Amino acid sequence: MMKRLVSLLLAVVMLLGMLPVTAIAAQDPVNPFKDVNEGDWYYDAVLYVYSHGLFNGMSEDTFDPYGTMTRGMFVTVLGRMAGVDPEDYRGDTGFADVAQHQWYAPYVKWAASVGVTNGTGPNEFSPNMTINRQQLATFFVRFFELFGVDYDTGVSVADLPLDFSAVASWAEDAVLKMWSRGLLCEDGVNFDPNGPAYRATAANLCMMAGLGTEPDA
Repeated sequence: MMKRLVSLLLAVVMLLGMLPVTAIAAQDPVNPFKDVNEGDWYYDAVLYVYSHGLFNGMSEDTFDPYGTMTRGMFVTVLGRMAGVDPEDYRGDTGFADVAQHQWYAPYVKWAASVGVTNGTGPNEFSPNMTINRQQLATFFVRFFELFGVDYDTGVSVADLPLDFSAVASWAEDAVLKMWSRGLLCEDGVNFDPNGPAYRATAANLCMMAGLGTEPDA
């Protein structure tokens, strides 16, 4: 009897050893962040972007959901969503203020090459500039449409935000597309185009877009 039990145990151990790690790993991602709790509106989104390698925390145990992001940080997130291999975009970035050795440089070069961004001025990208809500809208709409991401939420908002006149001309189309779909319109009245784009908000839109999006061509 004992021999049979030992044989059975060995068989189970061997079987587990043959399974891929992902098959025996916990399905639910572990939450390492003390500032992200169940019940928070961004809880699922934060765990999604963290577990899929899109976002890092601001420290080992903090995510800083209401913190902001720089332009360099954000195009890196978009590049990771698109599955960009940084090695494919080494070398001159085309921007005087983005040195080749910077960790975000390949993603800046990628974003410019596919039309996600045109920079902030002649030969400038402003990688350390904090993105605001109208920039977030513009980045995401370009990404969604470039990669064929369906961002129709089923919501239809006909009225313009009351502060639409404050939206920059280059961002009007993207803001309208996001607003009319019920995205980035927290209070339902104002868009707050120059307000901060929070990390939690960006994470939520990333989760909606999904991972592994591939270009149509």
